[in-house]
Amino acid sequence: MKEVTALVRRNMRLFFRDRASVFFSLLSVLIIILLYTLFLAKMQVDGITSAILGAGMVPDAKAVRFFVDSWIMGGILATGTVTTSLGAIGILVDDRHRGAARDFQVSPVRRSQLVAGYLLSTFLVSLVMSTVAFVIAEGYIVLSGGELLDAASMLGAFGVLALCILAFSALMCFLATFMKTPGAFGSFSTVVGTLLGFFMGIYVPIGVLPASIQVFMKVLPFNSAAVLMRQQFMARPLAAVFAGVPAPVSAGYEEFYGITMSLGGKAVPTWAMLAFIGAFGAVFFLLAVFRLNRKIGSK
Repeated sequence: MKEVTALVRRNMRLFFRDRASVFFSLLSVLIIILLYTLFLAKMQVDGITSAILGAGMVPDAKAVRFFVDSWIMGGILATGTVTTSLGAIGILVDDRHRGAARDFQVSPVRRSQLVAGYLLSTFLVSLVMSTVAFVIAEGYIVLSGGELLDAASMLGAFGVLALCILAFSALMCFLATFMKTPGAFGSFSTVVGTLLGFFMGIYVPIGVLPASIQVFMKVLPFNSAAVLMRQQFMARPLAAVFAGVPAPVSAGYEEFYGITMSLGGKAVPTWAMLAFIGAFGAVFFLLAVFRLNRKIGSK
């Protein structure tokens, strides 16, 4: 156990000492916040305001902004569970490229301990970075006129964060075993960061997209992660914006904005999304362990 703890500390020190790694692990989150601030916020506020006016209600501008801010921040936090995991596992790619992973083979450290060290450090780094992102998101919402999450929603949000980090850390560890150089890993990270905004319905609401694309996105665990996180953030904003609005209108907008999910005309319950992400993580954890056992120490 001491060996695993020492490896985890070593990997975490390497990550946080490299300011570029810290920055790039949050880069996609920062890009989405910038896009939202400059372009997306007004578009979303105007769209919801028009819908409420169309339902014969008078919109509350502050409540609408609270809704939009909570929606985008929930999606951003879900995105961060993937990008921070990807940034953290870059240590493995660097170690293999520099030959450090091979050096471990002549030390008293067993291969299983090396695997545990990489997996656990990836999870812990992502948890720390996602917690920082959570504080920033909550601060942004409050400074924009919104409200802090209540205790139950905050606990639920951290539960979703932890589950998603576990699942996506396993996925990123598995994928990183196919990367032989930091350059290839950097290119891969850029592609992932770009695509995630679409997979999680952040750049545009999922309801805007064609039905076939919506189905494709919904069968990926990334969209389930975004839906689960938004559900923790959106209870009070939904009640404030759609108070007095007919239930079908409210339900339609929840589906349109990816706050709820349905497949084949049937609503997907929260427990099913949680189970899906958990099962996805378990499968890729086993695959990651298998690949790491084979690839640690090889080029």
